[in-house]
Amino acid sequence: MKTKKYKNINRERDPEEEEAAETEGTDDEIIVLRDPLELFGLDIMLNILSNLDARSGVLSLLVCHAWNGVACSDRLWSSKCEELWLGKAHMPRLLQVWGLLRLAAYSLSIVDGKRSRIMRDDLCDHVWEFHFNEAAPEYWRRLDPYWNGAGSLMRCYFHPDGSQTADHGDQVWGSHD
Repeated sequence: MKTKKYKNINRERDPEEEEAAETEGTDDEIIVLRDPLELFGLDIMLNILSNLDARSGVLSLLVCHAWNGVACSDRLWSSKCEELWLGKAHMPRLLQVWGLLRLAAYSLSIVDGKRSRIMRDDLCDHVWEFHFNEAAPEYWRRLDPYWNGAGSLMRCYFHPDGSQTADHGDQVWGSHD
């Protein structure tokens, strides 16, 4: 186990000076520094790291090889991913790849969230639900089940070939007679 001993003024103590202090019985405080991972163990260290914000969690990856092994744990990043994804309307298909580390998923989510353009997959991965607002012309509102008392939303499906379809019986986007 590696330990370093420092005087309370944060400078490394000379071994002879340390011996002299012990034999003389001086009241100099000796601070022993140890790696928290060695001191507390894996489970407690994971609990400590789970209380950090994501940025600090990423910085803890850089401390040393042992910390990196703990700080990139799926156990740690799963909760951070859930927190980040809470209330999101769109989750890129890439994040649903089986076996993707949660740290990688978190990082990809941050990058994806900074995009300023919608991609074809973004359109095609979802069922799009909507209704016309009150400002829409009366003709369109009469076709909208939301305004006819049904309360349901219309659904639209976009396809990779550029086409779109709707639920059967949809008078706005579906087939018209």
